[in-house]
Amino acid sequence: MTNGPLERHDDSTGSKEPGTGRGRVTGLVVTSDCCPPETDAAELAIVSMVTVIDGVPYHDSELSAARCLEIVGQSSGPVTTSLPSPGEFIEAIRRLDAQDVLVLTATRRFSGSYSSACLAARICAEESDLPVSVRVLDTQSAVAGTGLLVRLALQTAADGARIEAVERRVRRAMPQVWLAGALHVRDSIHRSQRLPAFALKMAASIDRLPAFALTSKRISLLGVPKKSEAVSFLAECTAKRLSGQPASILIFHVGELESAQQLAGCVDSNLKATAIEIASLSSTVASQTGPGVIGIAALPAGSA
Repeated sequence: MTNGPLERHDDSTGSKEPGTGRGRVTGLVVTSDCCPPETDAAELAIVSMVTVIDGVPYHDSELSAARCLEIVGQSSGPVTTSLPSPGEFIEAIRRLDAQDVLVLTATRRFSGSYSSACLAARICAEESDLPVSVRVLDTQSAVAGTGLLVRLALQTAADGARIEAVERRVRRAMPQVWLAGALHVRDSIHRSQRLPAFALKMAASIDRLPAFALTSKRISLLGVPKKSEAVSFLAECTAKRLSGQPASILIFHVGELESAQQLAGCVDSNLKATAIEIASLSSTVASQTGPGVIGIAALPAGSA
């Protein structure tokens, strides 16, 4: 494994020729917690994450965030999440029927999907009927931030680009991704240890929403706005970050559709948005955050 975010597995035996017996040039695999686009594009395969409630597994593909929270609310037992196995990644790779496959995962700081995907890539390197090359890329972002990179990669792959060009374009864009969100403080968030504990405790004590930003380099506290001010706060922080640059915008939420729509309105009025989408986070993510999450991801035009 390399020291950087890219794990590359290429067949070097000479037993397979690029493109032999396969259809698309480059296929993409992504996990369901990364806000993948709602599309039936042949270049994209989604691996479903799993939430386990009272010992019963629920795949993201079969359970909405809202329904997941209903079940969690009725449960008195533990709620956990399960990573996709290497076998599930391999199944997705097979479905693509592509010459080469790029697997995009959320940052290793938040998810173990990267390690599982790397193991799948190693197995693929030994299989004669699987793609010549499977590469795994840690996007150094999460949820909607990774989702924007997936959209960029999908657009590039759909144009017939080879895997080297798709990977290069995504890697150039990664440092430019902006992801910010505000969320209610809950025990599950404290237990995850993914966000600074001091900020969570402070926000809980004064009944405010901690707002965080995630870039490729770090997680930082943006502030602790009141719930009524969270939308305008996130819009202002994003505008400051973009400094007038046009950008693709992906707004995400858990149980906050109205707030998400308000945020989209603020973005449309005050930012140079080339595209605006709204997405509910997956049931796996919702089971850990609970309701009350609102956030925004931005990718400046020309980043790649």
